[in-house]
Amino acid sequence: MAGHEDNVRHTIGHTRDPMKTDENLFTTEALAHYLQVSPRTVQREVQRGRLTYVLVGGRRRYRPVDVETYLHKRMQRSQFRIIRGGRSRIAL
Repeated sequence: MAGHEDNVRHTIGHTRDPMKTDENLFTTEALAHYLQVSPRTVQREVQRGRLTYVLVGGRRRYRPVDVETYLHKRMQRSQFRIIRGGRSRIAL
């Protein structure tokens, strides 16, 4: 999707008319860039039911509020885990 990146707007915290929500949505590629992960990782999180999306014109779009909820849940989980040797373990 060359050139698609040009049309992406990163607008978390940006206030606009609530009826124009399309301007506040992330594409999969933009969200991957924002989270510093690959687009495939974003797709996996959707498949696992951890990240929600809306369909706009048959394409997935991610609302900033859903992204913030996802990040909050992930941060809560990570507080109880220690990463060692590529595996996470429950912190004691």
